[in-house]
Amino acid sequence: MSYFYLVLATPFIFALLVPILYKKINPRVHTGWFVLLVPLVLFLYLLSYSAEVYERGAIYLSLPWIPSYDINLTVTIDGLSLIFSLLITGIGFLVVLYSIYYMSKLKEALHNFYVYILLFMGSMLGLVFSDNIFVLYVFWEVTSISSFLLIAYWFEREHSRTGALKSLLITIFGGFAMLAGFILTSIIADTYSIQEMIGKINVIQSHPFFIPAMVLILTGAFTKSAQFPFSIW
Repeated sequence: MSYFYLVLATPFIFALLVPILYKKINPRVHTGWFVLLVPLVLFLYLLSYSAEVYERGAIYLSLPWIPSYDINLTVTIDGLSLIFSLLITGIGFLVVLYSIYYMSKLKEALHNFYVYILLFMGSMLGLVFSDNIFVLYVFWEVTSISSFLLIAYWFEREHSRTGALKSLLITIFGGFAMLAGFILTSIIADTYSIQEMIGKINVIQSHPFFIPAMVLILTGAFTKSAQFPFSIW
């Protein structure tokens, strides 16, 4: 079970290897064929948890990170997080497969593109499995940065640079709003664990900081998903 953390680490590790593969492999072999293995293997591995999650309901794992601040790499593997992780890796597989036939290795800086894709995939997986709200926030901001890099991939085009800058400014603003909401919620619930917060939902809802905290968290969610009035990017 401890090997599950490799699921979160694999996209980031492979992102470091992509530039090396890009230079070393035969120029006629598309880099995407190697990258394609990452979402495929992760999808199959995550799918293997289906029966266990169905039987147990949820699986909890914890790895110390910053114990002095009670911040650990705690993950929750339940039906919802598993479904989202399968969507992330499944759609990631399709995106990489499509890019192999759409993007030329001779004309495009594919090593950059696949690094950004893997960063985005890894941060999304960390996001859906994280139980600690501050670890979740770290992954949340990595999605903002990787989104910025993906949008600005064709940086020689002015509209790509403009769109990327808009997305970065709006999502980073939303991220800070969400962080403030997380801090308020952790103060109310006296815990950093999302699962423990769910267990204290009545305490949270009756607290005077509840509405401000929810407004701040929803602001972060609205900016990330480009909902009105943050849909301009």
